[in-house]
Amino acid sequence: MSTNEITLKEAIESFLQNRKMQDGLQEAQIIDAWHRTVGGYIGSFTDKIFVRSNVLYVTLANGSLRNELFYTRSKIVYSINGMVGRKVLKDIIFR
Repeated sequence: MSTNEITLKEAIESFLQNRKMQDGLQEAQIIDAWHRTVGGYIGSFTDKIFVRSNVLYVTLANGSLRNELFYTRSKIVYSINGMVGRKVLKDIIFR
């Protein structure tokens, strides 16, 4: 590969960064990783989920479940960051 050539991955990442689409794509990856991490049962209690400033906000329909997940949030953050392939989350706030 010559010095002027770039990989397809680099071209796509450059395109996404230039188009401000990477944030939306990253949020979609995080939300997908949330559902894969917690599974279908807990996912079914998830009412609203979004990412702002490297924090995942999750609204849950079950208060007891919210309290249980609060104590395991650091493990969930670690798992989601692993699935996404980089450290994108700092914390999770359950509502």
